[in-house]
Amino acid sequence: MDYSSYLKLNELLSLQQPRSPSSEHRNECLFIIVHQVHELWFKQLINEIHYAIELVGKGAVSDAISVMARINTITQTIVNQMPVINTLTAHEFHRFREYLGSASGFQSYQFDGIEALLGKANSKKQKAATLSIR
Repeated sequence: MDYSSYLKLNELLSLQQPRSPSSEHRNECLFIIVHQVHELWFKQLINEIHYAIELVGKGAVSDAISVMARINTITQTIVNQMPVINTLTAHEFHRFREYLGSASGFQSYQFDGIEALLGKANSKKQKAATLSIR
């Protein structure tokens, strides 16, 4: 097995499928990649939060603190990646926005699940708290 096959790079790199005319693909690809990366990090956050909760339940608080440090670092990484999307001007975004339909980052069920796991009350989000992506 090599790096590419282990990470399934062919599949991963084929997931960016812009809907806009080819003249806008570069900008839409940036938009897609930024959001896909966030969703990957959200998946890992959910796994780590579940594990931290499990450790606390077992009384392994020092181990849970280590996991919380990882959660903090992942969260910082997500925040530090936000300036990338800000390089997309409003004009560039609006040139492909219509091709997104009703899609919105506010529809991220993983983000809702993270909020619920961290105690934000909301019935939709509480439902998502049962989310387990391991």
